[in-house]
Amino acid sequence: MKLNNHLVLAALGLIVLLALTACGRPAVTAGAPSQGMKPGTAGASGAAESAKAGSEGAAGAAEGVKPGGENAAGGSSVASITNPGGLPPSSQVDNTNSQSGEEKMVVYRDTQSRYQVLFIDGWTMGAGDKPGSVKSALQDHSVQIVVVNSSGTSAMAFATTDEANVKTAVSGYQQLALKTRQIPYGAVVSLIYRYHAGQNPVTGKSLSYIAARVYVPRRGTNDLAIITVTGPASIYGDLTDIYDRIVNSFKWL
Repeated sequence: MKLNNHLVLAALGLIVLLALTACGRPAVTAGAPSQGMKPGTAGASGAAESAKAGSEGAAGAAEGVKPGGENAAGGSSVASITNPGGLPPSSQVDNTNSQSGEEKMVVYRDTQSRYQVLFIDGWTMGAGDKPGSVKSALQDHSVQIVVVNSSGTSAMAFATTDEANVKTAVSGYQQLALKTRQIPYGAVVSLIYRYHAGQNPVTGKSLSYIAARVYVPRRGTNDLAIITVTGPASIYGDLTDIYDRIVNSFKWL
């Protein structure tokens, strides 16, 4: 009986030991997934942040459409009145001749011919080459306005006839453009051409200039204003922004 009791006690001890071991294992096993949840949670948080970033990216892309739209709108710029297009940029920086487009403008009113226009403050004002004309100039570029009688012809017809006169009056005439354009006052005609005037004192070669003659009719009358802008061909393209501003400012009173 004593032996049997010892065997029973030994068996019970083994059962208890196995039970304790079995109870301890689940605690360790459960702990592993619990710790493993942290990366999982961080991953979920990262996914949320990623989704947020994606949302911000989409918003950024949507905002990106706005500049594109503005650029597109800006890209559809109004055609220049004094630039024929295709002029190369100035090959040299000439701070004396080039205009930034931010110059101070002054109002000029001609009470006799009854028109108003903006000229650049600081340019020399005086009489033009023709009777009754006015001229605003800075060194070798200028703006001149004269009012003539169109004799009832259209601005385009007058410009075509006037072009024939210009051809005989200047050297090396080359038409660059003859086109209709629009200014705030109304429709105008623009004749742009290249010509030669004078010589380079060093090389002896003819100096090349570009001019635009803009014909502005007064509605209901035979009055026709001719606005002539000119400048050296090498920098003319840099001047056309300011020339366009002057032409666009013209209005009959």
